Amino acid sequence: MKAISTVLSECQALKSLPPECLEILSDCSSNVSFTEGQLIFTSQQEADSFYILRSGEVGLVVPYEHGAIEVQKLYKGDILGWSWLLPPYKWVLKARALTRVEAVKIDAKRLRGLFGTHPEFEREVLKHLMPIVIQRLNALQLQLVDVYKAKAE
Repeated sequence: MKAISTVLSECQALKSLPPECLEILSDCSSNVSFTEGQLIFTSQQEADSFYILRSGEVGLVVPYEHGAIEVQKLYKGDILGWSWLLPPYKWVLKARALTRVEAVKIDAKRLRGLFGTHPEFEREVLKHLMPIVIQRLNALQLQLVDVYKAKAE
């Protein structure tokens, strides 16, 4: 199995982070795994971590009054979880392992503490993560447009 530092440095979103930032992220990380069907997190739970997928497939689900809708699938190399970035630090979606998943878990609570004392580290991490957040929101928006457009036709 690859070292955590290697997984972080190979992650598309993080690969251009300065080495000292990758080292801090590595120090806040651990390996985790989830079995097929296992709930990784659910809405309104405390968002105190995020994940980089090593293998497997995760479904992101929007819960609603009459059930839930899967809105996105994530795969090897993808980052899972953004709710740790902004207060109230609660998950908005549900995430479920669709297959066996191996991941690097990053302690976001610890990262937020480091952000307060290392503003350059915070700036670098956010500079690399926010474009992915925007990309995911845009993809969701297009998906919603497709759904409503199909219903209107």
